[in-house]
Amino acid sequence: MKKLDTDDFGYCDSCGEEIGIRRLEARPTADLCIDCKTLAEIREKQVAG
Repeated sequence: MKKLDTDDFGYCDSCGEEIGIRRLEARPTADLCIDCKTLAEIREKQVAG
């Protein structure tokens, strides 16, 4: 809800780019764009691996 109040909704927390509408439709609570989310998952797997 805080993001809605500050007009930050729909923008990536990492890079600031707009999060695609399809991603927001699928996951309205997404705070990362698909590119940043993919990179985060890759990094997470490397650290865990």
